[in-house]
Amino acid sequence: MGSVVIYDDNAMFRKDHVKTFLNLYLDSDINLPLTIINTRADGLDDEILSLLKKAKCPSIGIGVESGDPEVFKKIKKGETLDDITKAAELIKKHKLPLALCFVIGLEDDSLEKTKASIEYAKKMKPDHIYWNMITPFEGTSIREWYDENGKVFDLLNHSSWVDGDFMCEEPCAETPEFTIDQRKKAYLMAICYWIWPLKSIQK
Repeated sequence: MGSVVIYDDNAMFRKDHVKTFLNLYLDSDINLPLTIINTRADGLDDEILSLLKKAKCPSIGIGVESGDPEVFKKIKKGETLDDITKAAELIKKHKLPLALCFVIGLEDDSLEKTKASIEYAKKMKPDHIYWNMITPFEGTSIREWYDENGKVFDLLNHSSWVDGDFMCEEPCAETPEFTIDQRKKAYLMAICYWIWPLKSIQK
């Protein structure tokens, strides 16, 4: 075993518990790098990041979801883009690799609004970045929104998980304002902007 990995949708929910756990982990004889897959910007502070660095955490990932203020507000994340910006700066202050995660196709998203996410990512300069396509599962608020405002295609063989090359599956939903073809273009723009200037792939 080369590392210890924690999969939790909100591992930083109780900061006091996190700090207690990290101190116990560091005091143990495990002596393996600790990876926490999901964190929230409002769950990070100097003490937690210092402990994570001592635990040899390889990177800290934050779910931005969207860099467009209007789209971000609609997901009701309970934090602001400013919170995420400050957390990203704090992670860099502790010299920990920064990872950012985005979702294409959230409520009222569009090709132009995806460009806002790309510009936000550029400003943050993460070490790693992940772009996911929305999957409107049954029983979720985003599925209700798509049922009223767009189309959802067969989800039987669809997964929201990226493959080994961090490539998403084909889009499984669309709206009149953000079609399948536009979503593909948005995704290609997003994953390619590290390599080519944005203007060269907007044509």
